[in-house]
Parts: sequence; C-alpha cells; structure tokens
Amino acid sequence: MNPENQAQGPPPGGFGAPPADAPAPPTPGPGGAPGVVQVKCPSCNMPTMVTPGQASVCFSCGQPLPASLTGGGGAGAAPMFPLTGAMSAQPLKPPANPYGSIGSATIVGAPGQFSIRSGAEVKVGRDPAQCPVHLAEPRVSGVHATLKFESAQLWVKDETSNNGTYVENQRVPAGQWIPVPPGAHVRFGPVEFSVRVDT
Repeated sequence: MNPENQAQGPPPGGFGAPPADAPAPPTPGPGGAPGVVQVKCPSCNMPTMVTPGQASVCFSCGQPLPASLTGGGGAGAAPMFPLTGAMSAQPLKPPANPYGSIGSATIVGAPGQFSIRSGAEVKVGRDPAQCPVHLAEPRVSGVHATLKFESAQLWVKDETSNNGTYVENQRVPAGQWIPVPPGAHVRFGPVEFSVRVDT
C-alpha cells in the first residue's frame, strides 16, 4: 500500500471539534447559566440584547450586530442578564373577584325557592316579563322589589310597591338597599320567604 494513499489522522482538535472559525460559546452568567448583555445598536441607536461574543441582530431594526460589539465580557463589559430559562418562575396570584364574595342566597316560601347569585340584581313581582321571582298574587306590584347578593349578604330594595316590602315584619323604606340577615324573613305584600345564605 502506498504511504501517500493512507488516510491522514484526525483533524486538529479531534473528531466532533467545532471549526476554527466558529463563534465562541456564550459567557456564563450568574450561577453558571448562559447570559445576555444589553448593548446599543450602532445602526438605530436603540438598546438590544445579545449573547456575549456572538454575532446577532438588533431587535429594533433587524441590522446585524458584530461579535466585537460585546467582546465576550470582561472587566468593562455590560452587566449580565440571565436567560429566561435560568430565572425562577414567580407564582401567579388570581385577581380579586370584582363582585365581592362568591356565593348566593336562596329565598324559600310557598311560591317556591329562588336563588340570588353574586353580581346580579333580581326583580321580584307580578310581571313575569321583568321579574325572575314571579309572584302571581294580586296584592304584589308588577315590579315589587329588587334583591341582590353582595359581600356575603342578601339585600332588598322596595320599588315603591303598593303593599310594601318587609324584613322581620318591619316595612322598609322605598328606594333603599336594606340588608336581610341569614335566617330572617322577607315579605313582599302578603307573600313571605325565609332567607338562606349559601357560601
């Protein structure tokens, strides 16, 4: 076998070594994780993030940024920022409920039981088109009263009814929100309900 035809040995650096002109690996940031630095783009003068020692592009204008811009770190290098994957995740906190407490109240009486949920106002009266709490009693006004559940409390407002709205047998003034305690009785004209709060 001719010695000139024999295969030469592996290239300098061994098999799998990066080419000589390959960019240097990123400089580790705090804790040994790869980091990035903030630099000013020479084209648009806007700040952008780059990996030290590697060519990149400006996030603002898209122009290429030379590797020499960061120089791979050192004493005068820009401050390091850890990559997103190297940062600890912060727990998410759910936003506050805009309607206050979660829950509902139920009024129970001879006509049936009706649930009043948080965040809605429910009309009570003889007019079925306007009143989810429909009372087919001639002494109840078309729109007799309004109920709402707010801050873990049932509230009632009389809508200037003819025969009045009562909480524990006390007539309430028209147009004012009056609290109805759990277990209390509320009456629309002659039709009475007991109140249950479900939290």
